[in-house]
Amino acid sequence: MSNRAAPKPLDAAPVTTQLDRSKQDGYAKLSDVYNLPLAVYTGTAEPIAIKDPIYPRKTEVHRGSRFSFHGHTVEEPLMYTVENIITVTGKGRNRVRSSIDDVRMLDDIVELRCEKPFRKTSITFRWLSVSAAWRLEE
Repeated sequence: MSNRAAPKPLDAAPVTTQLDRSKQDGYAKLSDVYNLPLAVYTGTAEPIAIKDPIYPRKTEVHRGSRFSFHGHTVEEPLMYTVENIITVTGKGRNRVRSSIDDVRMLDDIVELRCEKPFRKTSITFRWLSVSAAWRLEE
């Protein structure tokens, strides 16, 4: 027989957190929402892959990817294809330009080709990923 005391029952009163108290004021402090989870439990073991066509990730852009240009200078979107991706390494005289298949860094240069009208353009992935005029097509 054990000499341990029986565990005390938990209080039935609801537990309020700091976030609940700040919601009552109508405002949430940054320190209250800083550690919120980044994903939502879906009930499955498979992760959800979220693709944003307006702001693509580096892993989604490779040779052959298709972008549509929705700039204010065109009436209908123009379709561009990624023809080449160039990365620049080193500084000064040791600078080396090499062609790669996938985007690795934000400063990689993406060369795009449009069929109609025929034109080529080069743009850094940094600008391509934040400009809403360029949208990744499936």
